[in-house]
Amino acid sequence: MHTLYIKQRIFKITDNYPIKDDQGKVCYQVDQDFKLIGDKIHVTDPNGEEVFTVKRKLIRPFPTYSVAFADGQSLKVRSQLSLMRRKVKVSSDDFELKVRGNLIDHKFTVSESGEEIGTIRKKLLSIGDSFEIQVKDPNYEQVLVAITIAIDNLMDREDDEEDDE
Repeated sequence: MHTLYIKQRIFKITDNYPIKDDQGKVCYQVDQDFKLIGDKIHVTDPNGEEVFTVKRKLIRPFPTYSVAFADGQSLKVRSQLSLMRRKVKVSSDDFELKVRGNLIDHKFTVSESGEEIGTIRKKLLSIGDSFEIQVKDPNYEQVLVAITIAIDNLMDREDDEEDDE
């Protein structure tokens, strides 16, 4: 099992942060510009090569994100309403993933065909948003990172909506 860590700053006009492994080595760099303009997030490897982008689709009843990987693979991450809670659904042309958990609990288990491929957990007692991604199947590392980025964006938007009320 491989563990990745995301530690963001407290004040986020732009989201630019590294994703590190359990040895402290930078594995990915996340870059998102002004959130007011739109949500398109670029993720690069340590050499600066783009690995994938996460883009929030506008004009949807529930937030939907499309992920485009450099190898041509793509997936969708969708927020859904279920029994007064928002849940997350992930779909791809190449595989089906099941995400168990919800935005309230801040912990998600991701599986394919009943096999757990990883978990995503937001640390509640931290300064700035912090996530821990446990990767059980290394073939899905980038997918788990993309799902985490989309979930973080969903949580940020829900927090912003609560603050506006």
